[in-house]
Amino acid sequence: MGSRRIAAALVAAGCLLAMPAVAGLAAGPGNTPFWIGLSDPGQVDQQVSRMLAEHAVTIAVRLADGGDGGRAVVARLKKAAPQTPVLMYAWASRNLRGRPGSAGIIDWLDQHPEWQINTGWGRALAGFPDVTNAAFQSRLAGSIAGAVARGGFDGVALDLAIRTPRYRPGPLARLCKADATFCRNYAAGMDATFDAIRGSLRGKAVLYNGIWNQGPGSVDDQLLLLAHADAAIVEFFGGDVKGDSRGFSQDVLPYLQAMAKVPDDKKLFVFGRASRQYDAYAEDYARQRYLYCAYLLGARKNTYFKYHATFQSGVPEGRSGGLSIYADWSTNLGAPSKAYTVQANIYSRPFAHGLVVVAPDDGSGGSFTLPRTMYSPEGDTYSGTVALRPGQGLLLLDAKPAEDNDQHLLDLRLASDWPAATLGGTAAAPVLDLQPAAAGAHDLLLDPIRTQRPRKLLRLGVRPTDASAGIDLLVEVDDSERRSQWAMIHIGVKGAAGSGNGASAIGFRMRSPARAAMPLVSGPSVTAGNWQNLELDGAALLAKSGLTFRRWDFARFNGAIQVRAVTLAR
Repeated sequence: MGSRRIAAALVAAGCLLAMPAVAGLAAGPGNTPFWIGLSDPGQVDQQVSRMLAEHAVTIAVRLADGGDGGRAVVARLKKAAPQTPVLMYAWASRNLRGRPGSAGIIDWLDQHPEWQINTGWGRALAGFPDVTNAAFQSRLAGSIAGAVARGGFDGVALDLAIRTPRYRPGPLARLCKADATFCRNYAAGMDATFDAIRGSLRGKAVLYNGIWNQGPGSVDDQLLLLAHADAAIVEFFGGDVKGDSRGFSQDVLPYLQAMAKVPDDKKLFVFGRASRQYDAYAEDYARQRYLYCAYLLGARKNTYFKYHATFQSGVPEGRSGGLSIYADWSTNLGAPSKAYTVQANIYSRPFAHGLVVVAPDDGSGGSFTLPRTMYSPEGDTYSGTVALRPGQGLLLLDAKPAEDNDQHLLDLRLASDWPAATLGGTAAAPVLDLQPAAAGAHDLLLDPIRTQRPRKLLRLGVRPTDASAGIDLLVEVDDSERRSQWAMIHIGVKGAAGSGNGASAIGFRMRSPARAAMPLVSGPSVTAGNWQNLELDGAALLAKSGLTFRRWDFARFNGAIQVRAVTLAR
């Protein structure tokens, strides 16, 4: 989550969040906690705001800076989702200014060595604040409250909030090992620091990251901070982002036990973690389903789940990021009927409208006899005794789900706030007129809900009004050589030279590449000055590339171009 120096400085605090001026953390109308790192405030436009309004129970936002752009993001989200808490997540060294031009906490510690932990050997431990120091507690709490108020956020999320540092970070763990009194005092100091922050926020919420299984007793110790906060985060459900997992017994089961201990008036956000290594599309989806089913074994009304490789909005590694949504989370299982049970190392839990079954990834798999004929979210039928491999989850429904609508028409009216864009036409048939703008300013999400069976057809009604116009289409792919998870398809004007913006790697609403390498594939040409209706088959366009199409991610419109329809279909 950042450099070692920043991480060290943030043992006591770190990032921001909030909520309305009432006790506790309110819940939005959705069911998913979003934890999003934005590289540019423009990544949250009307389309993204609408998507988050429909799916989010809370939104924690990390911004590149804490200036006017942050206030604009909050305003857009609040307009689209007035009932959803918008929480500011940010490194303290970037957003909690100790004084104009300062570097935040690290700067304070440089100026105030008495706020640093004393090793007991006559020197301070640079970069580590003494959370038992009342002056430091007051300075930190006041700075957080000021930043929340200036940004218009609803509360604060504190990152790297380790209550008793017996296991990490290393320098503090060594002090704990040498002096048990230091550990006890540090824990009491963390409790007091949280209380000071809560007092400074005057009823706004405090969320902290996190609940970690660092060693024996660490999960329960971290849960003690909930007495001084409103919600907590399980950051590495299923293993860490490097792909290093100790298996179900260490990276899942302790968190299921923690869910049962969370008081009813508190909330727990559980983040299943995808691999940052190469996973095929189906492998990633299967891991998501496994971890979601594992989460459902212990889920309660006050717990919520999300899955991603990184919380960043641009995905530098892996397949899923802070804006990613998986269709499984909208599956209507109803309320759980009872607690989970275990038979022959296979876990299961019944719900009002279905059942989840989980084979731990550190086991040998096994079989499970279903009580009746059941159906997957995709409509596949299961009955009798089913076999499960290690690391597999079954999400099963009593009734076969209705098929979703094959056609998906994007609402161009949600692009009316784009820079250098004018919305014309009629309410029933809008026309979006785009003029040249900064790279990424005219990026439109295409199929943001990840499913096992994504739509492969993209239909565009477009009219380039200049020879330099073009369209770059980011697509998610499988690569037989397991190197590329993304590719770009370029559509240019007939006779025009080059590939539009000339980039072979792009990220959603990012001016600089989000990924180090990305294959570039040429699509059909269009004619300047004429309306054209394009039907693009992703599988056919990639047929000669050695890549397999999986999902349309987003469209980047470059230069002067008009758009009257964007539709996806199977």
